[in-house]
Amino acid sequence: MQKAIARKKFYTTLPYKLDNAVSDYKKQVGHTDPVIEAEVTEEGTFGEDGWSIRKRLKPTDTDA
Repeated sequence: MQKAIARKKFYTTLPYKLDNAVSDYKKQVGHTDPVIEAEVTEEGTFGEDGWSIRKRLKPTDTDA
């Protein structure tokens, strides 16, 4: 029974531990997440045939 409780606790807390480890690593190596800009275009009128929304991601400096 104790093993089952310990296993459940381990897998419950694992995502938080991994997130913290990744965050600490990024701080140590000086990594910053890129800023992602998006352009949203609406075509037509809402509720009518042919209405759509398009989202286009703009390229970043790191894109090759």
